[in-house]
Amino acid sequence: MGAPAGQSLFTVDGRTYAWEDVLLAAELCGDVGALQRRTRQGLACLQRLAAEGGTLPTESLRGAATVFRYERSLLAAEELEAWLDARGLTVSDWNGYLRRLLLRERWDGELEQIESEFAVGDEEVEAALAAEAACTGFLRHAAERLAEDAALSAALAAADDAVEDSPDRRTLIADLARRADAVRARVPSP
Repeated sequence: MGAPAGQSLFTVDGRTYAWEDVLLAAELCGDVGALQRRTRQGLACLQRLAAEGGTLPTESLRGAATVFRYERSLLAAEELEAWLDARGLTVSDWNGYLRRLLLRERWDGELEQIESEFAVGDEEVEAALAAEAACTGFLRHAAERLAEDAALSAALAAADDAVEDSPDRRTLIADLARRADAVRARVPSP
């Protein structure tokens, strides 16, 4: 999903977390399903555009590309290429993402209907998911959330010697989220 396998991202309390952990945490909290749905809707919008014989105005696509680049400080072409390369994406993947974004915005009130009218296969969604995950900031936000959960869980573990870690990654990540939510729910002391 646009995340290099096996790449270490951060270490908290002696435990190293990788992209696989980030994706697992996002899956466990239901965020991956929402991303898949947005991707499916964008692909269905592309099918609708083709069925209607329509096109996206070049100015709209150019404008969306400019906003994207400025928001990420990718002003030079080399910076954009490096950003895409680091995520295993091509310019074509990026343009596909921008087209889906613009069409979802255009037909915002009709997305459920479009999704039901234009069938999109799981393999099409999977092929577009990496670009969607990277370009929307999904991967960055998911990594930040896991890092926060790990730090809060470590703080709870330091205060409570009874906390045990599971060797199973799925169980470990689920426990991190549960313990972090417990810390978030606490009322701060004066």
